[in-house]
Amino acid sequence: MLQELEQFAQTAVMESLLTFPDAVDSYLAGVRSRRLHRRLQRQRQKHLQDAIVKIERELAEAQADEDTEIASELDSLLREFRMRLSSLQEELTAEPQAAMPHAEPPAEEPAAPPAEPAAAAAEPESPAEPEFPALSDEERQALVQQMTQKLDEIEDRWEKSGGENESNGQSLTRQRGFRLRALFCALGAVHAEAREQGVLNDLQERINGMRDSILMARFFQGDMDESLPFNETCWSSRDGCLTSDEWTALADRYEAAADVEEKRQWYIAHQEKLDMSTRNSLINTLIAGQTRLYRLLEKYQGHDRLQSDLYQDLREAASRVGVVASLTHNIGDAKLECYDAKRQEEWEKAVREWNRAVETEEKVARKTAAIEAVQAWGERMRDQPITDENLLDVQVELFSLLDDCIAASVPPSNVTVRTALLEHAPTLLDGESRYAKFLEAVLDQRRRLGLDPDTTDEEDEEEGEEPSESELREYIARVAEFAAGKRLLILGGVPRPRNCDELKEMLGFSEALWLASKKSDRVTKFKADIMKADVLIVVKNFAGHDISEKGREWIREAGGHFLLLRSGYGVKQIVHHLYQYVAQREGRSEPAAAI
Repeated sequence: MLQELEQFAQTAVMESLLTFPDAVDSYLAGVRSRRLHRRLQRQRQKHLQDAIVKIERELAEAQADEDTEIASELDSLLREFRMRLSSLQEELTAEPQAAMPHAEPPAEEPAAPPAEPAAAAAEPESPAEPEFPALSDEERQALVQQMTQKLDEIEDRWEKSGGENESNGQSLTRQRGFRLRALFCALGAVHAEAREQGVLNDLQERINGMRDSILMARFFQGDMDESLPFNETCWSSRDGCLTSDEWTALADRYEAAADVEEKRQWYIAHQEKLDMSTRNSLINTLIAGQTRLYRLLEKYQGHDRLQSDLYQDLREAASRVGVVASLTHNIGDAKLECYDAKRQEEWEKAVREWNRAVETEEKVARKTAAIEAVQAWGERMRDQPITDENLLDVQVELFSLLDDCIAASVPPSNVTVRTALLEHAPTLLDGESRYAKFLEAVLDQRRRLGLDPDTTDEEDEEEGEEPSESELREYIARVAEFAAGKRLLILGGVPRPRNCDELKEMLGFSEALWLASKKSDRVTKFKADIMKADVLIVVKNFAGHDISEKGREWIREAGGHFLLLRSGYGVKQIVHHLYQYVAQREGRSEPAAAI
């Protein structure tokens, strides 16, 4: 009976082909489709056979070299290729080889056959082929072109990621593994869409080639664990394959998982400089990204060891530092998505916090280094005298160190710096406005230690010499005529800029300058300033004999005037001494200032 039914079916098909032109076109379209499919299968078969020969040759050489690691990789790869070749050969062998496949007759059919054979013929012998949308040639070409562009984009991503160059025998990195899965899922989406639209034959060869390249890279990287995207059922089984939208969703989640892994690695390397709040927020967003991938895999009834390992590492990273994750196993998908959406924002916040911490550490390190450099300089200079020969070199070195202190925000009052400068700062920093605050701090310290006399109240120490208000007005009027337009220089003790300002305003000096000096100073350091002055006043108690003698000599050579203050150097005392000097010059009987 079965043989009779087959014979009847072929006779009916032949009658349709002989009678109706549309039936011939339908039959030939089916022939072309089957022929293309077989050609693509044979090409893939040849690719697998050639690859097996090459791998066997490489495996033999690795075994001869006793390279067990490479041999193990090649052996695993060889088994996979052989399994795929065996499946393909079984598929080719199992294909029906009927001389005349079934062709759909047109609407107007020949006379119906007897009832019994017809009923038997209506029984399907195999699962029905999926129904594809009817497309015109133009629509078909446009659809193929659209999917070709998608394949171009995937291939471009594959090449930019290193492509087959990543198949270099190195062990798998999790981030690369996730991105490899994302690429494979994107390819699966195109494959599924092409199958759904009925244009898979036009793209099958290229899709298979890209698929084999990605799989080969996966095996070379040692990624041998079971993973849903690489499950053959999801790819080609009629009952279990994923749709194009499902593949696309899975690709997005795997790409996100690669980003989660990248940020997890950053977190592990930088967490020490982050506060607990930042750690907690970042870990929560990372767990959210991993959990969304897990739930999608669970929805598709699959799993992935790579994803499970990421979950364990995230839990360990959270618990190791006491981070309490805000996410629970029953959190809703919407809230989980909100956490995941903040991943980039929280990571950027963490990066900024880490950068600030590093900048603070670097600033502290610069400050510490600057202080230690001045301290080392002070220890080295402790027993080294400053002479005219080395003065400039020592100043240049010290100025450079103090510049570093200023750049590092070291305060002039820093105890270590102040102590290091205690002995030589009055000599080396005098007249250097950039380092005036350092000099001021050192001089204050010297007074506290008794190294320099405290002259704060010295201007009142000889009250008998202080003129009355009426006398002071007369002195000012007389001295102002003498001082007008002249440059005043005072040497000895601690400078009092306020006194200089008052003298300049009160008496009309064009300039009033007070330089710090002590008895141990070499007078040569002041020669240039003395030669530029019109009036030189030396405070006897705080200036050495050389300054008095040489100062008198040099100021007179320059055509100027010299006064020696034996006690007190307040404004009134200085005005009184100037008045005595002027009165003597004019031949008056008032007692003369020391000349």
